Amino acid sequence: MPVLRFKPGRVEEALGLPLAEALKLVERLKVEAEVVEDGYVELEVEVDRPDMYSLEGIARQAAGLLGREKGLVRYETIDSGYTIYASKVEPRPYIAGAVVWNVNVDEDFLEELIQFQEKLHGSLGSARQRMAIGLHDLDKLPSRELRYTMERIDDVKFVPLGGSEEMTLRRVLEETSQGRSYGSIALRDDTHPVLRSGDRVISVPPVINAEDTRIEPGTRHIFIDVTGTDLNVVLDTLSIIASSLAERGGRRIGLVRV
Repeated sequence: MPVLRFKPGRVEEALGLPLAEALKLVERLKVEAEVVEDGYVELEVEVDRPDMYSLEGIARQAAGLLGREKGLVRYETIDSGYTIYASKVEPRPYIAGAVVWNVNVDEDFLEELIQFQEKLHGSLGSARQRMAIGLHDLDKLPSRELRYTMERIDDVKFVPLGGSEEMTLRRVLEETSQGRSYGSIALRDDTHPVLRSGDRVISVPPVINAEDTRIEPGTRHIFIDVTGTDLNVVLDTLSIIASSLAERGGRRIGLVRV
């Protein structure tokens, strides 16, 4: 079962309780809780509850037990003003997107967000085979119009996330750890899925994002893309991650047209 790691202060903040009480509460949600030697809190959640792979998801469930909320949580959904134009991408035909504003990312939450993303990749995503998530700083997208296409790997150039050098997509697939791990999933005859904002590459799903749209402490607004081979999984994943982010952003989600 997935094991999640959080700083104690974040657990207290999310649940609104002292740590000892918070850990007792989550155990009522069938979450095993333990403070480990390095001071982190480890929470082991049921594998079939991906909506609880984040502290925000756990806190949302706990709010019902505490009587803070009753019934289903409702989110305001509006048109984000962003559109994805998708052409035929046979190895990964489905894409969906959303925008969440006012998330206010700090170092602790960024660490948790990466963990959340990878736990979803490992479960719902089947190690990115069925689904992969891209998270971007909305303010760094150059255009409200995005295009999802198959492109030749020698013609695509960008700086991969964590890099400092512009590379062709072929080099990214051959020379980076992410490329070696996931580069064969959607590669077809030297072509690969590419997501662009305007003319700029922001992601090569399911491998890696571009450095240009990196999320970092201080990021406020987040653009989410989810691609995959199973439409239901893509949409379920988008709902899970957008709603969790919206718990930090006033429960308002922007829908992206596709």
